[in-house]
Amino acid sequence: MNISIITCHDVYNYGASLQAYALQTYLQKRQNEVSIINYKPQALYNTYDFWYVPKSDSHYELTKKTPVAKFLYCLWLAPKRFKTWRRITPFNEFTRRYLNLTRLYSSYEELLVNPPVSDLYVAGSDQIWNTKIGNGLDKAFYLDFGKDNIKRYSYAASFAMPAIPNEHKEFVKKELLMLDGITVREKTGKEILQDLGFNSEVVVDPVFLLCKEEWMTMKSSINVKKPYVLVYNLSPGSRILNEITYRIAKEKSLAIVNVDAILPSKFGDIRIKNAGPAEFVSLFKNADYIVTDSFHGMSFSIIFNKPFYVHYEHDNNSRIQDLLSTIGLPSYLNSGKPKDSFDWKVINEKMNELISQSEKSIAKMLI
Repeated sequence: MNISIITCHDVYNYGASLQAYALQTYLQKRQNEVSIINYKPQALYNTYDFWYVPKSDSHYELTKKTPVAKFLYCLWLAPKRFKTWRRITPFNEFTRRYLNLTRLYSSYEELLVNPPVSDLYVAGSDQIWNTKIGNGLDKAFYLDFGKDNIKRYSYAASFAMPAIPNEHKEFVKKELLMLDGITVREKTGKEILQDLGFNSEVVVDPVFLLCKEEWMTMKSSINVKKPYVLVYNLSPGSRILNEITYRIAKEKSLAIVNVDAILPSKFGDIRIKNAGPAEFVSLFKNADYIVTDSFHGMSFSIIFNKPFYVHYEHDNNSRIQDLLSTIGLPSYLNSGKPKDSFDWKVINEKMNELISQSEKSIAKMLI
């Protein structure tokens, strides 16, 4: 079967790149021809775009009218925009080496005019239906393109919020009618769909579809030669997260390794500024303890059976809380105290059951 996946695959985010790779790889192992639709509208793919000025910026109209003003303003923004520029090369190398991409589509209109030819379209995982960041208001992520006879399914799609704003409900409901089957990543997503009148199944994030041995085959250029606590913090500056990290490092005699997210890390004995997705996986595989505010940071902690502390200070924590509750650790989010009691036998059994159920859902897509 020829399958085309659309997801957030190339946004210089570790979780986004790795979940795209995982779903592609899992489907390829089942004798399918799989490609990821290289859909990159500027509004969503602007992390390191020197010339990008969002419409919400107060200088947008001026930069639109005056090229010199745009150049000077973008030059002024560059130090902020390129704070983590060392990640660009390893991310691009990962995309080149591991992701099977279609031709580039820079807009939804291009998808409409010349869509990929496939037997099955899959709206992949991550926050593709999050209406706060724009993905959830883009028809492309609901597979609203291509011929009518092509099958359309979602796999582990995420709204990344407990509820859709009322002003967006009609749009989302209309677009979901395009799909022949819906699976989501969180229980809260299932509840949102029920409220809109849709049936769905809850499945695991694609990264869980590959076992730890498969993840360990990735080659990394980074090798930390001392025991360490790994910090992966999407929002550097959290006092609580920093204090927890120092406490763990002191109590367990560990070095602190901090890996840059989209913002640079601020503390630690070893600060990793040039990690791509493969290096990210390796850092989790070799860590002695992990501190994170990231869903995928927590996910790779679980995959490699590493003790972890997860602290998340924002209100869209449903994807983290749902997974913790499912594996029997509902109190482990923002607990205030590092945990050492992880019954990995029980946790792995629960995860294997979820993975098995998710594989059955995928099998229905492939009929």
